[in-house]
Amino acid sequence: MEIKLLGQCPEYTSTIAQWLFDEFSHLEQEPISAEALEKRLSSRINLKKCPLTCIFFHDDLPIGTASLVDDDGLKVCSHLSPWLADVYVVPSYRRQRVGESLTRHVTNLAKLNGHKKCYLYTENQQAFFASLGWTQQTHAPICHNKVLVTVMELPL
Repeated sequence: MEIKLLGQCPEYTSTIAQWLFDEFSHLEQEPISAEALEKRLSSRINLKKCPLTCIFFHDDLPIGTASLVDDDGLKVCSHLSPWLADVYVVPSYRRQRVGESLTRHVTNLAKLNGHKKCYLYTENQQAFFASLGWTQQTHAPICHNKVLVTVMELPL
């Protein structure tokens, strides 16, 4: 098992874009295609600074991803940064600590870049992130593109 940056293996950009389209496109402000997500990901091929995307590999097969971005599109919280975004694990590999490893890796990168906190929003994974030390940042869920999401933060 290994975590690499997208900048080290950009050939997986379209695979990740399709994962993110299938899992998260309903949260986009405007309708978006997998191709548009692929273009967005191409801006995340940085090797050290935000924005960047990590890929989790098992036996040389990509099975998960997570990103660190300056702005995750949540307008009411645009003053907060950076954001853990697009945490995704292939369904057959879930509940095997892949998401935890990706989350910890990305937040460590944020800390190495001098950030004191990291933020995320989630539709339905509050308990998972709370188990990793994240706390709810707002008192009530926020409506984002007709979906209720919870903003969470992690001191680094």
